Amino acid sequence: RAGVFHVRMDIKVKSEAHPKLWAAIPQLIRFIKDNKIDIMHAQTRVTAVMASIASNMTGVPYVTTCHGFFKPRLFRLMFPCWGRTVIAISAPVKEHLECGFNVDPTRIALIPNGLDSTQFAPVNARQREVLREEKRISGNPVIGIIARLSPVKGIDVLIAAMTDVLKQFPNACLWIVGEGDQEMYLRECVHKRGLLMHVQFLPAVNQTSVLLPLLDVFVMPSLQEGLGLSVMEAQASGVPVVVSRVGGMIDLVEEGQTGFLVPPNQYQELAAKIIMMLKDPIKAQAMAEKARVRIKTLFSAARMVKDTRHCYEQYTRR
Repeated sequence: RAGVFHVRMDIKVKSEAHPKLWAAIPQLIRFIKDNKIDIMHAQTRVTAVMASIASNMTGVPYVTTCHGFFKPRLFRLMFPCWGRTVIAISAPVKEHLECGFNVDPTRIALIPNGLDSTQFAPVNARQREVLREEKRISGNPVIGIIARLSPVKGIDVLIAAMTDVLKQFPNACLWIVGEGDQEMYLRECVHKRGLLMHVQFLPAVNQTSVLLPLLDVFVMPSLQEGLGLSVMEAQASGVPVVVSRVGGMIDLVEEGQTGFLVPPNQYQELAAKIIMMLKDPIKAQAMAEKARVRIKTLFSAARMVKDTRHCYEQYTRR
């Protein structure tokens, strides 16, 4: 409807040396030439390598976005493929590019991910209660995380924290929403701690705005995080948040003002902050409202689009 079309290529691979990638490059080059493409934008390491080769073959410039943190592997150091401009989604990611990969600061554009806050409007108390009654969780504190089920998300730390939370709130429950390779391990953690009656695993959802209003506290205990899109969505939905003091999440949460920050991998401190939120819902909601306004002001989709377009225009002006 927006006049955008999609071309599918068989490049769902993790290695820059995978034959599928090299087989797709001629197709990409033909597409660029046939459609008179002005600029490329790569969002992953594999596509950045493709864009670098295609740029050398066609003269078309490319931009990349760095969404997180990477190990300085030899191939990445030898063939950085960062593009003429590198978009960093948070200040810590920008520092990572400068210090870890010696990217020239003048090539880096700091453009945090933006959110269309109208898609995550908070519901009023009555609407929320109706939704919770439909899910049969009325009166039970609900803690939630929406994330890929991988070790870097620290979900096992949150499961450990639930043992302390339940001492104060015996009816509390934890929703783990998402899919990933660590699911069986996490289910074992729940079983070993005797939390089967208090933890639910829910499949990934396309519209997180359906689930977020049901939560009392949103938790993201990541060990590392480029920015934290699901945290932003929770804040835009008016849900109190407790997150790790890592990566770009320190840009999202002002300690004690718009949520709580805790050291990573510290389940007791994580539990303490969750308990504080549940014990004082009025204060928690006041913090959530401040966070909602801040997200709408500083992390809007309109601002992200404007800044990204500015990056493009540097290379498309005739």
